[in-house]
Amino acid sequence: MAEQKFGHLPLGQRFSWRGRIWQKTSPLLACAEGDDQPRIIPRSASVVPADTGTADGSRTDGEDPVSLALLRVRQECLEKMELLQLPQDQFEAIRTILIQATENTASGHSVQ
Repeated sequence: MAEQKFGHLPLGQRFSWRGRIWQKTSPLLACAEGDDQPRIIPRSASVVPADTGTADGSRTDGEDPVSLALLRVRQECLEKMELLQLPQDQFEAIRTILIQATENTASGHSVQ
């Protein structure tokens, strides 16, 4: 698949960059596979989208609509949280709770 700029990827898109697979979690952040710590990725970084979606950003790997909707809500919440300019430890604590809650809900578990 052809390279494109990180800034052009839709939220939730998986991509290859610097020898690892990542998932875009906000306009400026991504998490490497197997690591839940986000990393700032320059919008101008050249990345290779993974073969998990179509050209319009929709998923083709069997992910259901509820999971996709939760991912979109989670990403929007994270974007809004970035605007609050919280101390890093508070931001990370809230982000962790949000990710756990949306992943548990998406997989059919109740959130406590």
